[in-house]
Amino acid sequence: MNNKLEKIIKERNKLLNQLPDFDNILRGTAFERFLKCGNKNCHCSTGKGHQAFYVGVTHAKAKTEQITLPESLFIEAKKQIASYDLSIRILNEISNLNRQILRIKRDEIKQSKRDDNAKRN
Repeated sequence: MNNKLEKIIKERNKLLNQLPDFDNILRGTAFERFLKCGNKNCHCSTGKGHQAFYVGVTHAKAKTEQITLPESLFIEAKKQIASYDLSIRILNEISNLNRQILRIKRDEIKQSKRDDNAKRN
């Protein structure tokens, strides 16, 4: 096997081992807001407001979904979103390596055909 090809395959395998478990990924954005409840006697009327945690996702046709979460699930959701982001970065790198592998294999096939034609002539 071609040394360059071997190196790329090793690099791809290393990336594959870095992929997080897919049962713990979530596409979306985690954010928090501070809301005022409207009660004049509440601390939020003059202060920062009540803290609320959300995960937002935009679906096809620009439909947006927001899920309100307790803080304990918000932390979990942030970890899942980070795993998703990492997965996407790694998958893009693997895809780039796979394109390089295809080019090398294509060039090897072309060279093999040229060699076969040269032997026949």
